[in-house]
Amino acid sequence: MGLPASICNQLPIFTSISSGVGRIVCGFILDFFFTDKLIYYQCSLLVVSLIALLGLFIKTASPLIAFIWILGFFDGNLQASVPIALKFLIGTSTLAEGISIIFVASAIPMMLGPPIVGMIVDKTNSYSAFFYIAGLPHFVACCIAQGIRFVKEENTDDNEDESKMLNDELVVISNKLEAKELLRMETPV
Repeated sequence: MGLPASICNQLPIFTSISSGVGRIVCGFILDFFFTDKLIYYQCSLLVVSLIALLGLFIKTASPLIAFIWILGFFDGNLQASVPIALKFLIGTSTLAEGISIIFVASAIPMMLGPPIVGMIVDKTNSYSAFFYIAGLPHFVACCIAQGIRFVKEENTDDNEDESKMLNDELVVISNKLEAKELLRMETPV
């Protein structure tokens, strides 16, 4: 792209600043405005996936800088919403284990990504495959979270149906006991 060294040195700073702003905005939105935190998390995943795909169209410095700011913002947003979404998905009793699994799972691509991307670029002479691959895990994670949501809601509906049936049976039994008690009180001894 022919970026000057002074701008290249600032790109990580832009990413860090926009990530911090994204985390603050995410906390503010989830605390005050958004009620369904899992949908917010899924939207963040989808936006990061789409932004990664937009990297294919960057050819000059200005869009690259905008790309870095936007990706950093939504990545910070995503990182801040992970614990909140996990709390909904797996509960508080296993939240620490869930977060550690998420961070280990995200560390693997960070370690293996650069050598794999290097091999892909050596074979294809293009970074296009990298952008496709970078957007895919976020999209897959969004689909998995939605699948977990459906399974969890289905189990909750089944449990609610069972508890409603048990509650109805208890009401019938209670009504029978009350009727017997009333009959016993009305009959003279």
